[in-house]
Amino acid sequence: MRALDQAKDEHASRGDLPLPTGLEEQFLRLRQAIATAQRPLLLMGDGCAASCNRAASRQVCALLGIPTVLSLMGVDVLPEDEPQRVGFIGSYGNRWANKALGDADLLVVMGSRLDIRQTGSDLKSFCEGKEIWQIDIDGAEMGVRIKPDTALCCSIRTAANLLRATATPSAADCAETHQGWRHQIETLF
Repeated sequence: MRALDQAKDEHASRGDLPLPTGLEEQFLRLRQAIATAQRPLLLMGDGCAASCNRAASRQVCALLGIPTVLSLMGVDVLPEDEPQRVGFIGSYGNRWANKALGDADLLVVMGSRLDIRQTGSDLKSFCEGKEIWQIDIDGAEMGVRIKPDTALCCSIRTAANLLRATATPSAADCAETHQGWRHQIETLF
């Protein structure tokens, strides 16, 4: 079964509305944005921490192949020894994770509403110099404080299936492309 068909079946089995038209193309655009970004970063939040989303969240992380920060509510989504894990962000977070968040030029937000503890109060400064993509099943949570450049309304499992369907460029290609960015983050520890 094609990954897009699998995503549609999973989406429909939960009784959701049909997948928005063009969602597969949006995920292809996300892959291309990651490939061309100099400093891409994935932020995983509380939605990723739900027990029904943990496996799919880890798949998305692996499929994207970019450094990943976690919100306080999503801090245990990835194990401590996960190579992509940078740390957790926010007012109680790690200095290096917050620095990576500030330096990113592409931010992919998944399962997080970007509240004030994650962004600080200076929203203009938070958004400056970065393209923001937000993936969330709840459209009402997107764009509440920060309007993303692109909002993708779907479940994390659907996101994982669509990322598998749009597997070019691959996570390995992206990891190689972003070695300098990874090294820059590692020097922050």
